[in-house]
Amino acid sequence: MNYFNHILALIQSFSIFGYLIIFFLAFFESFAFIGLIIPGSVAVIVGGFLVAQGTLDIGDLFFFATAGAILGDSFSFYMGKKGLITFKEENKIFKPSLLYKGEFFFKKYGDKSVFIGRFIGWVRPIVPFIAGVFNLDRKTFLLWNILSGIFWSASHIALGYFFGQAFQTLFKWSSRIGIYTGIIVVVFFLLYLFKLFVVKKRKLI
Repeated sequence: MNYFNHILALIQSFSIFGYLIIFFLAFFESFAFIGLIIPGSVAVIVGGFLVAQGTLDIGDLFFFATAGAILGDSFSFYMGKKGLITFKEENKIFKPSLLYKGEFFFKKYGDKSVFIGRFIGWVRPIVPFIAGVFNLDRKTFLLWNILSGIFWSASHIALGYFFGQAFQTLFKWSSRIGIYTGIIVVVFFLLYLFKLFVVKKRKLI
C-alpha cells in the first residue's frame, strides 16, 4: 500500500512534472530487462485515478504514457539488433534464463508477441529486445509497438479512472457503511496492485 501511496503523492505533489514522471516510468518499464523492476503500469493507473480527481488531463496523460511505452520498446528493439547487452547468470537483471524465456515466447507468438507481451508483466521488457535479436522487420515491429502502446495506455488509464470515479462516489456517501465500504475497496485495490506489479517482479530477480 505504501508503494501505491508513494507514487500517488509523487505525481500529485508535482502535478506540473507528473506527466514527465509517468513518461519516464512508462519508458523504463518497457526498457530491456530493467523494466522488470520499474512500476510504469502502476504509475499510469495512478495517473488515471488523478484524472478522475481533476488533477491531470486525460489527453496529456495518454500522450505521455503512450510515448514513453513506445519509445521504451523501440530502444529495446534497437539494443537487441545491435547486441548491446551482455548476459551473465550472476547478474540479477541480465540473466540468460530470462533471455531464453523471452525467446520461447517470441517463437510461440511470432511478431504478435510484441503486442501480446506488452500486457504480460514478465515479458513486457524482454520481447522487444528478442524481436531485435531475431531481426524482426522494423515496420512490422513499429506497427505492433504503436498499437500495443496505445491499447496499454488506454486500458491502464481507464482502470485508474474507473477506480477514481468509484472512490469519489463512495466518499460522497454520508453513512458509516459507505465510508467503511470505500476503505475496503481501496485496501483491496492496493493489495491487488501490490501483488500484480511488485511481488511478481520480485520473484523474477
